[in-house]
Amino acid sequence: MLGLGDIVIPGIVVALLLRFDAARGRHSPRNQTTFRAAFVGYVLGLALTIVVMNVFDAAQPALLYLVPACIGASLYRERHAAETRAATAEVALKHATAELARLRSSSA
Repeated sequence: MLGLGDIVIPGIVVALLLRFDAARGRHSPRNQTTFRAAFVGYVLGLALTIVVMNVFDAAQPALLYLVPACIGASLYRERHAAETRAATAEVALKHATAELARLRSSSA
């Protein structure tokens, strides 16, 4: 059985991540990637809690599964986004360097 705290505390984490997305200018639901990652983590953590409760036929502390799932999913998403931004910047830098070399060779 889940208690009120098992719903409220991870809900606060998810709500704060929604505000975090809004503060970063991600007002469109399509751009709220951190919020969506945390929400998916919450749903998966809740499913894992219910599965473990049924498998072991005993009560489980839901926060043990919910909070790491919410925070872990959002941190994974942010790290993946940072790696994507870094890779995109690297490709753009290579393209700009090649374009600069081409312009220098054509003007000489």
